[in-house]
Amino acid sequence: MVIRKKDMARLITEKGVDPKDATAMVDKVLDVITESVANGDEVRLFGFGTFLSKVRPAREARNPQTGEMMTIAEKKVVAFRAAKAFTDKLNAKEE
Repeated sequence: MVIRKKDMARLITEKGVDPKDATAMVDKVLDVITESVANGDEVRLFGFGTFLSKVRPAREARNPQTGEMMTIAEKKVVAFRAAKAFTDKLNAKEE
């Protein structure tokens, strides 16, 4: 199952939050995470995990169409480290 942004807002409304407020909350949280990580900050959500940016170094690779070697430039990527509580919940045995 894939949960999209609108699905997340709907799930939040099922917890008793007004639909417009739920959509706004989801949007604001994602905006804060995106802006913070883009600025080089770590976003740590206790019990959930940490969002951070890392630098993927430049590397040599082969172009699959031509077979020529090419350089892929260095770039920033987003990383997520799940918190122990999240990992424990994920690996909990269902009874």
